[in-house]
Amino acid sequence: MNAEHFTELNTLISVKEPTLLSKTDLDKIMSAEDEESLHLLLQNTEYHFSLNDLSDTLTIEKRLMNELIHDFQFAYEESPVKEIVDIFALKFMYHNLKMLLIMRATGQDLNHLLTPIGRYSMNELRHVVQTLESAIIEQAIVDEIASTWNSYVTYKVVEALDIGMDNAYFKHLRLTEQKIDHPDITNLVNVLIDFYNVISAKRGLDDRLAMSDLIEIMSDEGTYTAREFIELVENHQINQWFDQINQLPFDRKFDKFRDKMLDGSIQSYELEKLQSIYTHSFLHEKRREILGPMPVLRYLYGKQMEIKNLRLILTGRVNQLSNEQITERMRPIYGETI
Repeated sequence: MNAEHFTELNTLISVKEPTLLSKTDLDKIMSAEDEESLHLLLQNTEYHFSLNDLSDTLTIEKRLMNELIHDFQFAYEESPVKEIVDIFALKFMYHNLKMLLIMRATGQDLNHLLTPIGRYSMNELRHVVQTLESAIIEQAIVDEIASTWNSYVTYKVVEALDIGMDNAYFKHLRLTEQKIDHPDITNLVNVLIDFYNVISAKRGLDDRLAMSDLIEIMSDEGTYTAREFIELVENHQINQWFDQINQLPFDRKFDKFRDKMLDGSIQSYELEKLQSIYTHSFLHEKRREILGPMPVLRYLYGKQMEIKNLRLILTGRVNQLSNEQITERMRPIYGETI
């Protein structure tokens, strides 16, 4: 992969970056006195809501996701290496496949949970789920879908569809990282897979899930085996894994998380927060790199966090959450040093 091939894309990213919301912007939106003030503030951003939109959580979600869809489409159109965009887009594709498989199995209408992000159109995904064949989608994906569906047919357990697509996602993510062969992207993928495993192990142990069931839902593509992750959680030794995966210069931002890892008090929601802080900080450290694939990944991650924050603020207002409740749940903000 030639880093200079990304020059044109990275120039376009530098033009788009100023459109992302700053902490000051989000503070003003969160502190808007009434719906009319909020509406006026949003008119100066990429998010144009009507006054009526701001009282409907479903409309808020749809409009926010449309912005994210637009940016992923832009990235796929402009990136010289589509696999770079896959690093963040694959989770949406496999989520869609999971929902489509569940719809086939149960007859439920889950179309409102579909997000058209990825290389393949929603019609192509619907076709492969119904027929288990495709002349467009790569055969490895078709094989995973067919294998997952056959597991469901054999055991008649909907959870088999969930587990099958999650495992297929992480396998595809690892293969994509290996194809790209870039050390920063290898670290990023390790973070995505390992945090999933650590959080799954923590939740499973808290819920007293059987060991065999817990291992089944975890991925084999991490830097430790599923059983090793479980043992680290059981023995309050998650810090050993985190210290190994952490590629950032030493500072104090992670100390409170490490302390809780050591005494066994860390909760799964805190691990989720740590994942977002670490990923944001890792990508922020690469902000001076103007060549190669990191600028587009930094932008796409920042956009995803911005959508999460805006969703939290706007739906929080509808549901009458306090600013304190909203603030404690917010994700890192693009360009912010934590």
